[in-house]
Amino acid sequence: MEHRRFNSLMGVVNAQWAAGVLDMQVNPKNGPDLIDPTKIVEIKFKLISFSKYSHRSWRVLDYQTEYKEKSELKAFWGLGYYELKILIQDLKFSKKTAPEELYKRLEENVTQREIFLVNWEWMNQFPFYEQLGNTRISRWHNLIAFPKASKLPKITRTTQVKKGLVHLTGGVDPKFFPDIF
Repeated sequence: MEHRRFNSLMGVVNAQWAAGVLDMQVNPKNGPDLIDPTKIVEIKFKLISFSKYSHRSWRVLDYQTEYKEKSELKAFWGLGYYELKILIQDLKFSKKTAPEELYKRLEENVTQREIFLVNWEWMNQFPFYEQLGNTRISRWHNLIAFPKASKLPKITRTTQVKKGLVHLTGGVDPKFFPDIF
């Protein structure tokens, strides 16, 4: 499978998983990824191998940090990792495969996940950098930050969920996630 296509599809798959384990809804509109009546969660996932070292950070676009300003709800970041049992380039799908079938088959290839719930303000410590680029068919100009796992607040609670772990980090009140903590 082509990496760009994989990334856009896997974002949906990870959002569906996170919504399920956090008892939230995937946001059908522009804005944060997950919503419910009391909170919003913007999620970021990175593909890794849990058995090998990889640099652990995520990519955040500047406009995503404004989601809290546009909402009166409590806001969190959900920063996660996942592992696949197959290499991306070995994933084979017909171009005619329906999106729901693609999501299902991608989820079947996920072996495990881990997500850290972090207070919104934690992200403020990371500077944004300008990123410019272009391809034959597109151009981009973004401001991006790379929050690092080594700077995550201390884990205060961990819960085993389907295919993974959910970690609550320092300063996150478990009352916002009553079904899992």
